Amino acid sequence: YEFQQGQLQWWSGDPSFDNPGILLKTTDGTASIVFALNVLDGSDVRVLGGQLRAGRGGSFSGSYVISQGEFQPSGGTFVLQEGSIGSGAGQLRPVGGTLTVPANATATLDGVLFLDGGTTSGSGTLRLIGQNTIVGGSFGGIVSNEGTLDWNSGDLGRGIIDNLATVNINGAAIRNLYGTLNNQGTVVHNAGGAIRGWQRDSEGWTGRVNNLPDGVYEFQQGQLQQWVGEPSFYNEGFLVKTTDATTSIFVGFDGTNGTIDVEEGRLDLQGSFVNFASNRLEGGRYIIAGELRFPGADIQANAATIELIAPAAAIRDTGGNDALRNFSTNEAGGIFAIADGADVTVPADFTNAGIIDVEFDSTFTVTGNFIQTAGQTWVAEGGSIDPSNQFLLQGGTLEGGGIIGADTINSGGNVMPGFDGPGILTIRGNYTQTAGGSLSFDVAGTEIGTQHDRFSVFNAVDLDGTLNIHVAD
Repeated sequence: YEFQQGQLQWWSGDPSFDNPGILLKTTDGTASIVFALNVLDGSDVRVLGGQLRAGRGGSFSGSYVISQGEFQPSGGTFVLQEGSIGSGAGQLRPVGGTLTVPANATATLDGVLFLDGGTTSGSGTLRLIGQNTIVGGSFGGIVSNEGTLDWNSGDLGRGIIDNLATVNINGAAIRNLYGTLNNQGTVVHNAGGAIRGWQRDSEGWTGRVNNLPDGVYEFQQGQLQQWVGEPSFYNEGFLVKTTDATTSIFVGFDGTNGTIDVEEGRLDLQGSFVNFASNRLEGGRYIIAGELRFPGADIQANAATIELIAPAAAIRDTGGNDALRNFSTNEAGGIFAIADGADVTVPADFTNAGIIDVEFDSTFTVTGNFIQTAGQTWVAEGGSIDPSNQFLLQGGTLEGGGIIGADTINSGGNVMPGFDGPGILTIRGNYTQTAGGSLSFDVAGTEIGTQHDRFSVFNAVDLDGTLNIHVAD
């Protein structure tokens, strides 16, 4: 059926156009089908010139092809039937109306969807493979993205979008998040325009991002804004900040089981932050080479994993104040690590019951005593811990090949030069080991630091307690 120009108009009743063959649009201009258009198994829609629009709904069933140009649903409801598969080099480009998948059905679009208006909806599953695009309208319903979805404009409407592959959020347009985005693949957020989160139960708005385990949400630029209600970002995967821009998340944030990795620039958490309360950070992993900010950041106790891995790495409050300005306790289960030129100074006695890891070219300075009651302290070669008073090892282990820059009293721990093998651990001061302390050495040859341990003490040594020697086979 070659359509050059004109219309098929609805006038009365329910006229229909059933196409299992070739529907061809030639010449410039717009041709319109205002009958119910049923694209059946075996259909081939070819738009060689102008636009072909369908304005009274219909259906898609079986395997059909849009082989050329743009086929534009413009009104009514089009039902994507169970098992239907749309493919081809052309585009299914809705500019109005609704594409819907009925309950218990699954319909597939293979690289043909270009949503420019209207909506997608339904309680069945719309499966996307290949490369599909949103530039307008409202993209909702139950969607499984298994290809590449470019979200350039338009809204994510009510429903659930499960991303198993790649979603690219591009462009300067302001857009809205009414539904839920579940990410198990990769989301690249490179939108200069804000995304507004809407949450209102009475309207069916959830306004939620769930970054699930193994999901990667890469934030390059832009904002997630709290617009209506309490939209949220729940992170169980990897939230990665790249580029030197400042990006902001204004919605409520829960990162209990996930990782925030600020590789460059600044990431601001401007809304509620579930992991921080009463000056205590709990849950999640924070790998910081750039800067992370959140409201009221004054971390006095740590029960999370914090890794500062660059000279300028910082965690701050929203006013720019150092979040570690009153840091005093690393709890059991807490990990605090600095590396590659990141230096930290705490203003008073510091107590560790978890893991402290000081790597090459980094210094942890304590204005007071460093007190370890349990856990582990690792000081790598080229790293140092500098208490202004004493290093008090009451429990756990002190390991590594770096420097402790103070008098050290071991009353209940185990000092182990090296880490996973021989090394040279240096005490720049006196070393006292009481009856409850232990000192452990690896011996595997005659080379200092590579085949056997060395414990180097600058000043006096007073030894009691236990000496452990492990001789390699």
